[in-house]
Amino acid sequence: MSPNLDDLKRDLQSLAASRINIDPFAEVAAILEALPDRTRFLNGLLATARRCFFADHGAILSHHRPTGRWFAEASYELDNSALEEIKGLSWTVVRQTSESAQSLLVPDAAQNEITRNSRSIREYNIQSVLCAPIFDSNSVWGVIYLDNAGVPNAFDEQSREQLRIFARFCGIAIQRCDDLVRLSVPETPAVEESAAADAPFFDFVSPAMVDIMNMVRRAAPTDVPILLLGETGTGKDVLARWIHAGSARHERSFAHVNCASINPNLVEAELFGVESNVATGVGFREGRIKLADGGTVFLNEIGELPLSIQAKILRVIENKELDRVGGDTALGVDVRFICATHRDLAAMVEKGEFRRDLYYRINIVEAHIPPLRDRMEEFPLLVDHILKTKCRKYGRPPVRISKALMARWVTQPWRGNLRELANVIERSLILGEGEEFAAVPHITARSRVSTPSAASTEPLDQLMDKTEAHFITQALRDSGWLLTQAAARLQIPPSTLRYKMGKLGIRPPKRVR
Repeated sequence: MSPNLDDLKRDLQSLAASRINIDPFAEVAAILEALPDRTRFLNGLLATARRCFFADHGAILSHHRPTGRWFAEASYELDNSALEEIKGLSWTVVRQTSESAQSLLVPDAAQNEITRNSRSIREYNIQSVLCAPIFDSNSVWGVIYLDNAGVPNAFDEQSREQLRIFARFCGIAIQRCDDLVRLSVPETPAVEESAAADAPFFDFVSPAMVDIMNMVRRAAPTDVPILLLGETGTGKDVLARWIHAGSARHERSFAHVNCASINPNLVEAELFGVESNVATGVGFREGRIKLADGGTVFLNEIGELPLSIQAKILRVIENKELDRVGGDTALGVDVRFICATHRDLAAMVEKGEFRRDLYYRINIVEAHIPPLRDRMEEFPLLVDHILKTKCRKYGRPPVRISKALMARWVTQPWRGNLRELANVIERSLILGEGEEFAAVPHITARSRVSTPSAASTEPLDQLMDKTEAHFITQALRDSGWLLTQAAARLQIPPSTLRYKMGKLGIRPPKRVR
């Protein structure tokens, strides 16, 4: 369900009016105006907390559970060295806060046994520390950390309770912010949508596919990267979704990114996101990889990625972190990569067109899907399954494919593989009628049926007339010689069809006159 910002603002304002001295809640309602700019939003939350609790330094830290690392989502008055010290301190204070899911108050840091030996306490004269957990659903997403320099007992029990409630609403607001970021990114249509999306990935009979499915069944529950190779249209994207569905990540996002369809100048922003105000008129944008956090990223046609982007993908795989364009803070991200290409990546590596380290990192499990023409023993199974699925899709009663048509189809090269087969079946179901399935030719594409040879000595106009006569006759036969229906199949007016029939000498059989 999409977030309702007005309701959240009213809740925060109502709570602010009902509680004495808890000013942060009223300010949070104003901070929400920064959405969906996540960075500005989190910095606004931290600034509000620091101001209302009179803190000198502060940070909002997120916990990346797969690696155990902590990331600074927002910070105030902390240089890199201090940030490292806060990470060191958080290994005690922050870990205790996150593991206990309880807020922690250190009124006198110099005397407290938890913090008194910390170098940052001495170097930055930190006297008081306050830390509270931020929840994501039912678990700790991270913490909000505040400290005060030079004033012991700057925080008290009331401060701890107020920060606990503030952090609770920060968690709600951050979840809503992330929801809005996802909603703000337009759904990217799969440019190479698999026309064979209904092809089954089970009960294969060809030895090659049986071996592949046995392998990916074992690999699917793991998090190892998988590389899918094969010609266009063999169903690599469908297999990737099947792998995601069989993994522990099946309830999280599946991001299908077609690398070949993205402008090379925009691919970094599309994958990794953009911070706000990077350039005039450029707003915040979350990247596809971060949006799929916890799920699966399918990089289709990964061979089209520039070398510079390949290096960034390698960093995500190895370090589980990324940087947005214009950002200076690493963001934790946990995704499983499935990659696919029709190109020869090994050859590209030797030519220096693809990074060798990335190649060996993404093909821990490699599956080469054979073209349809090399596994014709399961062709009838695929045809039957796709036909039944398409019939259900269009509300058509079951139709039959004649043995003659099946025999003719088996001899075709099917250079477009499953995508071409599914297109032929779908087009024929839409344009055909009756219980007997008849393949409707696609007159705007090169036909695979017998046509006059290009090496023929006949004049070109005669060859064209013969080819046109073949398609018109076929359409008339498939429609029972009903002129209106045949014209609809050929996508021309009935008057034009009547004229062409007269010109080409096409006459219906006497028995149907």
